[in-house]
Amino acid sequence: VNGVQNYTEPSDDDYFELLKKGILEPTKEFYVRKCAWWSGNDHRRRGDANKQLSEREIRNLLALAEMLEDSEDDSRVMKAEIFRELGLFKDAYFLIPECNGNEPSPAIATIMDLINDKKSHVGEIKYR
Repeated sequence: VNGVQNYTEPSDDDYFELLKKGILEPTKEFYVRKCAWWSGNDHRRRGDANKQLSEREIRNLLALAEMLEDSEDDSRVMKAEIFRELGLFKDAYFLIPECNGNEPSPAIATIMDLINDKKSHVGEIKYR
């Protein structure tokens, strides 16, 4: 299309550089931190799934976890996944919301399986 430029998806370095500037309002900072997390996990999915988190990834995940509200189920699941990836399995386990007799979502079931197996690497969601 005339006048439309191609783009490349930002890299995790791009996200971390933006975070380092410290100029983002909280909602944008949350978004950029989440994108940095997912970008690193995308690399693991395409390469070495067992590659350890870098120091900046650990700092990012801890900051992201601090931004999440424990009162909202979706936030608790995300925080549980962060803690699981950090190897904080007990903390992750207690964040998973109650299913109240219902079948857990595939994401929650996968996170619970990985927590129970004490696996912190990136895992594929199992649709049962």
